[in-house]
Amino acid sequence: MAFGTLKADTLTHSTAGSLATNYVVNGSAKAYYHVNVGGDTILDSLNISSHDDDGEGDGGIHLSSSMGSANYSCVLNCDDAGAGSTILNSDVTRDSQAAGTFDYEVVKANSTTNRTNQDAVRFGVMHGDLA
Repeated sequence: MAFGTLKADTLTHSTAGSLATNYVVNGSAKAYYHVNVGGDTILDSLNISSHDDDGEGDGGIHLSSSMGSANYSCVLNCDDAGAGSTILNSDVTRDSQAAGTFDYEVVKANSTTNRTNQDAVRFGVMHGDLA
């Protein structure tokens, strides 16, 4: 069933004021994910078709609808679920980001020389234009 097209330049709320529709389109996250500690289950997501568990602290995200280019913004975070890491960081793996996918690593760093991958709860959000 087709519902047609809604065209509006401004959204107005009865008590909260107005907002231009291009702000909503351009400012909204285009994808997000929440993956469990073991990396084998997506707990919640938007526009995510699958997740790869490539080993401890190593994974990949695949988008259902690709971004317009590989130059979108990924904001990643992680939680070691009480494992007591000194520093735990999640980053997109260098040169792996494409319009429809990216790889990432979760790294535990106890010092500048002692860095190892570690499983953790993983979160991410992507901003940019869809294809």
